[in-house]
This record gives sequence, structure tokens and C-alpha cells, in this order.
Amino acid sequence: MDELRAQGVGNISRMHEEQFPDWFLGRRHQLLNVGEVGHVESVWRRVLGPGPETIGAYPGGECGGVSSTAATLSTKIGMLVRGLIPISVNKWVDVPAEVKEYIMDRVLDHFDLDYTRHEDKRSEQNKKNRSKLTVNHAAGSRSFQRTRACMKNQESGNINPAELYKKNYTNKDGFGPRKEREKFMNGWMPSSHQLAKARDEIEAMRAAREKDLQEFAKKQAEMEATLRDHREEQRVEQELMKREKERIIAVTPSLHTASLNRSSFPAGFIFGTSSASYQYEGAAKEGGREPSIWDTYTHRYPERISDGSNGDIAVDQYHRYKEDVGIMKDMNLDAYRLSISWTRVLPKGKLSGGVNKEGIKYYNNLINELLAKGITPFVTIFHWDLPQPWKISMHWITLNEPYTFSYGGYATGTLAPGRCSSWQNLNCTGGDSATEPYIVSHYQILAHAAAVELYKQKYQAAQKGVIGISLVCHWMVPYSNAKHNRNAALRSLDFMLGWFLDPLTFGDYPHSMRSLVGNRLPKFTKEESKMVKGSFDFIGLNYYTALYAAYAPHINSGNKSYLTDALVNQTTERNGILIGPAAASVWLHVYPKGIRDLLLYTKEKYHNPKIYITENGIDELNNATLSLKEALIDTQRIKYYHSHLWYLRSAMKDGVNVKGYFAWSLLDNFEWSTGYTVRFGINYVDYKNGLKRHPKLSAHWFKNFLKK
Repeated sequence: MDELRAQGVGNISRMHEEQFPDWFLGRRHQLLNVGEVGHVESVWRRVLGPGPETIGAYPGGECGGVSSTAATLSTKIGMLVRGLIPISVNKWVDVPAEVKEYIMDRVLDHFDLDYTRHEDKRSEQNKKNRSKLTVNHAAGSRSFQRTRACMKNQESGNINPAELYKKNYTNKDGFGPRKEREKFMNGWMPSSHQLAKARDEIEAMRAAREKDLQEFAKKQAEMEATLRDHREEQRVEQELMKREKERIIAVTPSLHTASLNRSSFPAGFIFGTSSASYQYEGAAKEGGREPSIWDTYTHRYPERISDGSNGDIAVDQYHRYKEDVGIMKDMNLDAYRLSISWTRVLPKGKLSGGVNKEGIKYYNNLINELLAKGITPFVTIFHWDLPQPWKISMHWITLNEPYTFSYGGYATGTLAPGRCSSWQNLNCTGGDSATEPYIVSHYQILAHAAAVELYKQKYQAAQKGVIGISLVCHWMVPYSNAKHNRNAALRSLDFMLGWFLDPLTFGDYPHSMRSLVGNRLPKFTKEESKMVKGSFDFIGLNYYTALYAAYAPHINSGNKSYLTDALVNQTTERNGILIGPAAASVWLHVYPKGIRDLLLYTKEKYHNPKIYITENGIDELNNATLSLKEALIDTQRIKYYHSHLWYLRSAMKDGVNVKGYFAWSLLDNFEWSTGYTVRFGINYVDYKNGLKRHPKLSAHWFKNFLKK
């Protein structure tokens, strides 16, 4: 009742609170907590409709008028329930008979008890002074008894309510103004069905509140866990960084690199930059080149590239390779990672279709130019645009990011050839996201193993070269320290890195993939498993960013996909806080510690293989409003490289067998789904003025960093 007063329901005396504690309508307030009255009132109004604010007075009928005490008491009954269950019915006679009977019994019982109790308490000396009140109470009791009889008469049809109103409801009977009596003639009381429905609504509201409280407690606990994790990460990072004499330097006039430079790494450690044929070469219809799947994809579906562009010209390295090699030399780079365009070497896609001599000549010229400048070529056989083995380079990479080729090309359809399941509504060219990514990856692994076997049998002894594969992997940070989230992070690594590195190391896919994907995951024969296992001299790792990984319960749906098989929800933020500063690409957030964590994970799980970081970099938007001078100031890129190289060196000090590092990328270039809208280059390409190259601030920083 205190809650009711707080809501302005009425000035109900304590006597009447005690007098009607279990009355079936008044009892509703026992379901409420402080502050809930207004909510419940709105529920009742929505479910049962609006009604008068008070019950009003009960009719006296032909048995006589109703005393002022009875009228006051009936008004207090209305005040008791006002704001809780305002329900409207047309007339009192419309209220079900059993409800009327129940109400009148309860009202009469409580009224008589109240009268008797007060009579017993009344002392002799007060009886005389309280005689008027006694008469009023007695009159009220008799009035209610008459009212009860009149209700029954109304039900039986002996009394016409309209005649009753004219006869007994006048201003002379002391019963109050006509408007109050009209409220009674339009009186209200709920039906049992309405009461049950409203009771269910209140219970549902209470359950929802309880659920909200539980969710709030859960989120609060997660936030506290996140803060603890964040503090621990800060502590570890500070512990590592305190060994450094200087903090990470963004830009100084001298581009100071005293705290971290080439000499910070072992002798013979290789530093280079990476590229890819379709993103760099251009000359799409020159030198005997035929269209690749990316030529077809970008021309047929230009809307799938952010700016509708393609690699027809790219940055024209086909004609400018000498200039670009000169830039590498000026930056003091040791190596250059390039890929060979399959359609430039084998225009018809098969040896039987003939080898294009012009294509062979171009790559011979490029590689010879590199060697002449003291730069070691690392040649990728397949960077999504296929070739044939060469006989010059000492470092071969069979495939670049087979994960991205399968995921983007056959699960999401965002990369060539643009296939995915139709139910995903991604406007794909056809496909099945539940099976094709696994099939494509399976045959990429077998093709890699076959190429390695061929190279080792026929070419390695003469070349004294090495052969490996480049795999991409984001680092996965558990969303919380809860076991199910830690396991989710490990599954994410299995479905991205382990998908390929487990077969290459152990001869089969990770157990988590076998158990979750089932028969949709292809199987290796014993012979294939033997061929695949150990089919590398080194592993290339492409690292850019990190994600939070949280457990995602299985959804009972017939629509299966690689995207949901791992039962993991990957996100870039936790409790509204990004995992790291955002770059231009939506998928890229700066998390330098992840490169160290990924390397240590690879060392422990995969027997510490020889590793090259074959890609690592950050992009900025291609902002056409910037002047050339402004566009060359890329301080964020310097911070990115400095911090990642610092964590790379830290991992090497902990025993990770890393032999080289390649930055992505030497030049701004065509980026697969974003076209020319972002810039990953250490050197600026002026797309508006003949593709002229300009060194960015990061190019000068690298030059100083790599100074011998």
C-alpha cells in the first residue's frame, strides 16, 4: 500500500489496509515491487481497456438509500484497486453473478468485522461521544445488506436499473453528486477470463524483469572479466616493453630507428616486400596473356568491387618493373615476393595448349633484374591466378592463402569465382557453402603436396632451393576467460590455420573439423595422407589482425555452411571496445601482440617449423582530397610496422624459428574486393598522373631501418 501511495493512488487509511488484506482485487498489489505499480496499471489498461478511476457507491435499491458511511467505504474500496485493475464493463448487471456474489460476501464480511471490532474497543466513556458513528456504521451494515438483496433482484429481473436510478439516486439521499452515481451505473468489474489473462501478463512481466536482471548480472560479470583480462594484457605488455630503452616512435625528423633496426635481428634474416601478379602487373591483353578468373569476375560483376574497378592496368609493373626494382634497392630490401600469372605463362590453362614465350621472357627479365640488384626473388606459383614452375628462384611458394581462396570464392562469394549457397542471398553465381569450400581446399592441399613432391624429385637437388606454402591466419582472442570461449578461440584457429597446417604436419584435418563438419569434409587416402604430411620446407604466415572469438550455440537449421560449422562468433569488439585501432579495411584492426601469439602457437603445436612472415601490413583510405604532400605522411603505417617487428623479435627470442619478414606492400595496388579505394603501399602510386611512384614516409623509415 505504501507503493500505491507513492504512485498517488489515494489516501487509504491503515484501517482499511488491514480491513481488506486478502480481498481478491486488492491482493494484486502483493505481486508488485516498489516502483512497479505504474507498469502494472499500463498492462491492465492495455489488456482489459480503460475504466473509471473508482468503483463508486453500491445501490440501495427499494430497501432504502445507502448511508454516507457505506458510500465512503465503497469509495475506499475503489481507491484500493484504482491504478491496478481499471477494467470497463457496460453496467453493473453485466458483471458475472458469481463475481458479484463473491464481492458482496467479502465486502459485507469485512464491513461487519470492522464494525464489531470498533464496538469492542469503544470504552464506556467514549460510547456516548461516538454514538453517531455507531449509528452510521450500523446504517452502513444494513445498507450493504439491502444492497446485496437488491443485486439479486436485479439479476432476477424484478427491478429495472433505470427505474432504480430515478427512484433512489437523487441529490436528497445523501449519496453524493449525480456524476458519482453515473459512474456506478457504468460500473466496472473484471470477468474471470480477464483476470486470468491479466494475471498471466503480470507474471510474464515479472519473468521478463527477472530475465533482464540475470542478463544484467551476466553482462556485468563479463565486463568485469574483460577489465581483468585487459589489465592483465596491459601488465604483460608493459613488462615486455620496459626492456626497450625507447618507446615506439611515430615520426621524428631523423626517423630514429636506434631502438629497433636490422641489427636487432640475426645475421641472414631476410627483409622484403610482397606483391601479386593480378594486383600489380596490368597489361591484361598484352604479351600473349589470356583472361584469368579475376579478369572474368571483375568485368562480369563490377558491382562486387567497391569502386567497380579491375586489374587491367593495375600499377603497370609489366612495363615498369625496372623502376620498381630500383625502388626496392633504394629501400635496402633483401628480397621481393612476386607471383606468376598462370594465364601469362599458359594462356590455354594446360601444357598441351602451349607455353607463352613472351610470358616466360617477362618473368625472366623481372627475376634477372632482381638478381642484378642483389634482391632475392620469392616466387609464388599460385596467388589466385595460376602458373608453372620455374628453374631460377631458390624459394618457391606453391599457394598463397588457400584459405582466402576457398572462403571468399566458395563460402561467401566475395572473391572470384563468386560462388556460395543461394539461401545466403549474396547474389552468387551458384555454389554450395556447406561443401565446396572443403572440396576446394582439399584439392589445393593435394595439388600443393604433388608440386612439392615433383620439385623435390626433379629440381631441388640442382637448384638447392626450398619450397613451401603461405597461409593466412588472424590471431583469435577468447571473448572471455570462460572455458567455452577459450575453446571457441582454438576452434577458430583450427578452421583457419589448422585446416591446412594440420594435414601438412600430421596428415589429416583437425579433430574439431572432423567432428563438426562430418561427412562434408573430404578424407585423405593413406597414400594421400603420406604425400601431404611433411610436404614443405618452410611455412609462410600472412598476419594482419586479430579477432575476439566467442562460443556460438548450434542453430537447428537445414542450412549448413562453413561460416557456421565452427560454432564460433567472431567479432572485432568486446563490450563496445575495439580489439585495436581501425584501419581503412573493415576487417583490419591493429593488434601487434597477435603476431607474437600466433608464432608461439605455431611453434608449440606444429613442432616449430621454419617460418617466413610473407605478408604483414596496414591500409589507409584513398583520400582524393589530400594533397600529394599530405598523402605521403603515413605515420600510422610506421607505428604498425615498428610494433609488429618488435613483437616478431620478441617471439624469435622465445625460440620461434622465423627466417624472414615481407611487408605488404611495396606499392599501392588493386585490392581484391576494394579496388583502388584503399592504399596498402609503402610507396604512393599517383593514379591520376601516370601512375608515378612517390616514397611515403614509411619508405624512408624502412630505408633507415634496413641500413647496413
